[in-house]
Parts: sequence; structure tokens; C-alpha cells
Amino acid sequence: PTVLSLTGSASTIYIDESVIFTGVLTDDEDTPIGNASVKLYNGSTLVDTLTTDSDGEYSKTVSGLSAGSYSFKAVYDGDATYKKSNSSVVSVTVQNHTYSLSISASPQSASYGTDIVVSGTLTKDSVGYGSQTVTLYDGSTSLGTVTTESDGTYSKTLTGLTVGSHSIKAVHTQAQSSTVSVTITKLSSVTSL
Repeated sequence: PTVLSLTGSASTIYIDESVIFTGVLTDDEDTPIGNASVKLYNGSTLVDTLTTDSDGEYSKTVSGLSAGSYSFKAVYDGDATYKKSNSSVVSVTVQNHTYSLSISASPQSASYGTDIVVSGTLTKDSVGYGSQTVTLYDGSTSLGTVTTESDGTYSKTLTGLTVGSHSIKAVHTQAQSSTVSVTITKLSSVTSL
């Protein structure tokens, strides 16, 4: 009999990451079998045919997987000396990145001419995402862009908003915030006697 092992470097990866599969082929006395062909499968699809080294070891880096769940296994078909063997199944889950963009405004109600500070945080996989461009909009009108700090936070001071209601939102290529409402009122008139 032969024994074929298979391990993966990670059970969960993101879509732009790789997983490295390694394994060893030995006989029933734990002696490595070198120069043997081992087939790596993803489900029923052949990924590659690998050759073991003098220590019976083989490896394969797999990348470019789309989001989903995968089952990998290695197969040794045997030869005149050694019998066929299969590895156990190694499951790998591939995830898409998750993005989140928050927004707040202070103050949300003010008289004309008051500066409004809009701020928030952009995260990627729950971690602050820095050096990214965020565009602020009032409805469909751009209010300009701001670059996130290393911790994913951003802040922009808006000046000259017109009297009335404004719906402010933040947009990144991978995420969009909710809308925050800002109301600008007319300046109070002062009568001098």
C-alpha cells in the first residue's frame, strides 16, 4: 500500500490570494516514493500533474479562484511496484472582499455660511482602508474628493451650501455610504433701531 497526504496553506482565502498545496507520497513503511506522478484535482477537474521529489514531496500553488467552496484531493495511480492511493479531501473557501463606508455630518442643521464637516470611515474586510479616494455628493452633484487616512478615516469641510435641504453621501469604487441630511437655513435678519 501507499500513503498520500495533502494539506493546504489556508482553508479560507480571498479571491486575490493563493493557496499552496503540499503533500508526501510514501509506502507502507513510511519510505518516501520519489519521481512519482501525483494528480491534483479540484472536484473532478484535474488541476495539474505533479512529480514527487526524492523525499516523496510535491507542491502546487493555486490562484485565480472565484468566490465559492472547493474540494481538492490528490491521486496517485500506482505503478508496477506501488498500489494506487488517494489523499483525504482538503476544503477551501474563497471569499470576496467586504467593504463598508460610513458618513456623518456636523452640524446637520445650520444657518447659511456655516461650515459643515463631513466625515466617516472606509473599511476593507473590517479594517481601515487608507489612501483611497472618496467622492462626496449632494444628490447627484459632486462636492469634491477626499483621500482616506491610513486608518480609513476621511474628513472634508463643506462651505457655501445653499439654503435648503441637502442629501450628502460618500462614494468609493467598492462601497457607498448611506445618505445624511443637512439643512441650511436663512440668516436671521437683525433690525437696528
